[in-house]
Formats: sequence, structure tokens, C-alpha cells
Amino acid sequence: MMDNNLQYNNQQPEQEPRPGWQNTQAPTGWQNRQAPASGWMPQPDGNAGRVSPPPVRGPKRGGRPRRGRALGIVAAILGSSLLSGLAGGFLAVNLLATTGEETGGKAAATTETPVTTSVEVLPAETAAPPAATLAEGQMSVRDIAEKASPAVVAIYVEGIQDTFFGRQLVEGAGSGVIITADGYILTNRHVIENSHSVQVRLADGNEYEAELVGSDDVTDLAVLKIDEEDLPFLEFGDSSELHVGDQIVAIGNPLGDLQGTVTAGYVSALNRDVETESGTLYGVIQVDAAINSGNSGGALLNTRGELVGINVAKPVRTGVEGIAFSIPVSTAQPIAEQLMESGSVQRPMIGITGSDVPANNPYDLTPGVLVREIQPGSPADKAGVRVRDIITQVNGQDVTSVDDVNRIKYQTDIGEQLKLTVERNGEIIVLELTLEPAGTN
Repeated sequence: MMDNNLQYNNQQPEQEPRPGWQNTQAPTGWQNRQAPASGWMPQPDGNAGRVSPPPVRGPKRGGRPRRGRALGIVAAILGSSLLSGLAGGFLAVNLLATTGEETGGKAAATTETPVTTSVEVLPAETAAPPAATLAEGQMSVRDIAEKASPAVVAIYVEGIQDTFFGRQLVEGAGSGVIITADGYILTNRHVIENSHSVQVRLADGNEYEAELVGSDDVTDLAVLKIDEEDLPFLEFGDSSELHVGDQIVAIGNPLGDLQGTVTAGYVSALNRDVETESGTLYGVIQVDAAINSGNSGGALLNTRGELVGINVAKPVRTGVEGIAFSIPVSTAQPIAEQLMESGSVQRPMIGITGSDVPANNPYDLTPGVLVREIQPGSPADKAGVRVRDIITQVNGQDVTSVDDVNRIKYQTDIGEQLKLTVERNGEIIVLELTLEPAGTN
């Protein structure tokens, strides 16, 4: 369990212009906020943005002006033919001196027959190294980018924020992934949270007003809908097939200005549980690809160009680079399907309120989860769970925190059984309960 806060990757502030960004201000992101403090800090949600008048937008149009900045380039010419000749002569003298040292301080005899080396000049087409061989079904990063980029969108939101100076219009930015040809888009909940206007810009520059279909705060996912047909979309892959060391590709809208940015890297770890501003994210993928502010909601792809994750967060700490997290599609796909079908998510419920019992606790209790309350009529109540029971295992897995129990619960479908091992007055008891949807009791 990581107990550090994470930065969400929607737009965030920059206090000073960046060197090389000329004739315009550097990307600023969210205004009226202080820069993140050192450590793992939460990133502002999608409605906290930069203060500016709202842009004039229609339902569909040719796209807003590019937000990129021209980079200043300074060319430097070093050296001269004279210096090169002197350096070459100095090198030759030193080489001769070195030869003398390597032969015991004596120069090679001049009567020896000089060694002649013939060099064969190969044709240009045979001199190049052979291209890397890809396994069957795998694609190069270039091919993945060409295939997937048209289905990754930029998202711009507007909302009202209470500030020291009163209520002000603010803007934010993030990324999203088209998952159906008729315009359903998967993104992060924090990108669009508390917004009253959401604009989606496609890779071709066209912009659309988007409707919020539904969102889920537990997984930090949301689904948007735009009124368009025959759109490019990404197919879901199988995130359970990922292994540490597998290559991945990330595509998104970093800084809210650089739509279609492609970065590549590797899977660093799997099944991480991380703390964010909105709560714990369970079983996320850790990657080392460059994922920055504005990448939230963007695509994580495998080497077949399939969607295997939705990029969500990165740590903020001085000197820390190459650590970012992505929600696996094994979590995202069923949530997206429920949101598209009903606009909400049904979750399995046990029906208890508990407290963590760590090891080496002052009361000498068995490590686990202490049951403090039981909801009447809930699966736990029906299974015979009692207050002051200590849950030590769920489905045979040791648990030492409420997060451990929730992680296993969320991996189990409604209607399936959970086997709880509890300690009650020094006795070990095994109870079985059937998960029910939350809110049915």
C-alpha cells in the first residue's frame, strides 16, 4: 500500500515562463492556485483551471487555434580549420609517444614490412543494420501511434470556482479515448468533475460539445458522448496479459496544449494500490512512460495497439521521474459498459463498517479488520458476522486493512460468494456470504 498522495494529470499551474517559449506565456494551466508542494500532492480536479473568458464554440467546428509554442533555437559554430589542424597534430604526436611506451619505450623498427589493410566498401543498401524483428502480431511504436492517435481526444472543461476574489470562470484540460464508433468517450472523473461545459477536440481538429453520460468516483472513471458517427475508436485489450517489462505506449494531451503526444516505456509494476485525492485506486498499472499534466484520461496501449489502460496519476516529488499510473481495462471496461447502459455503477456490498488492526497493536489483537457495525439485512448480517469479529482472511487471502477487503470485494461480481475467516473470542470461524448490489437494503 502506498500512503502518498498523487497528482492527477489534468492541467496544473506553472509559475514562471519556460525558457525557449517565445512571444507568449508558457502553458499556465490552473490559475489562482499555489504550485504543488514537495512530496506526493493531489492534483486539482477538472474544474479548477485557469481564469479566462470562455472561448466561443459551436456544436462542431474546425478546431481552436493551436496552443503550441515556438521553441527558440540558437545555433553555435565551434572550432576552426586552424584549431582542427593543431588538434590533429597534437593527437598524432601523442599517439606516437604512446606507441613508444607500449613497446617498452622503443620505437618500432623501420626495417619491418609495413602492414597494409584493405577496406571493402559495401553498397549503401547492405551497409545498414538489419531492422528489429517484431513478434507476430506486434507493432512498432510508429505503427501504434498511427493506428491509435486518431481515437485519442483532447478534453476542455469550464466551471465556476469560488476563489478569494469571488466566483470566477475557470478552465481545465485532459484527455479521453473514443471507445465506440458512435461517439462514447472514456476519461477520468476528475477531468470533468463539477464542470458545466465540456468540449472534445478530435485529432482532426474538429470540436464537439460533449454530454456527461455518467461517472464513478471509486474508479475515477467517466463516460462522455458526442453526437457523431463513424469515428475511429480503440479496441479493448487484455490487461491481465501484461507482465513487468512489457513495452507500452501512452498517448494524450499533456499540458492541455500538446494534443496527440506519444511517449513509450515499459510496465514497471502491476496491481499497485495508490492513494489519490478522491480515494484509493486498486490494482493499477505502474509505468515509466512520460505522463504529465493533461494526460489524465489518455490511452495506455500494448504492442498490438490495443487499449490496456486509462492514464490517471503521477507522483509529485522533487527528483522523482518515470513513475506514473494507469487504470487497467480489466477495471475500466466493465465500468464503462455499466455507465453507457445505465449511467451509474452497481457495486457489490458486504454490509460492515470496520477498522484496521495492524500488527504489533497495543491491544495485542490478531491483525485484520475489526467489525464495528453491521448493516441490518446486509450479506454480512445474513451470514452471521458479529460486531467485534476480526476478519483475518477473505477468500483465503490475508487481510490487515479495510482496503484489503475492498480490493478483493471489487474483484468479485454481484451474486458471487465471499468466504470470510474471522476470529471470535479466540475461536476461528469461516463464514460464507453472497454479495449483493449496494443500496438494495
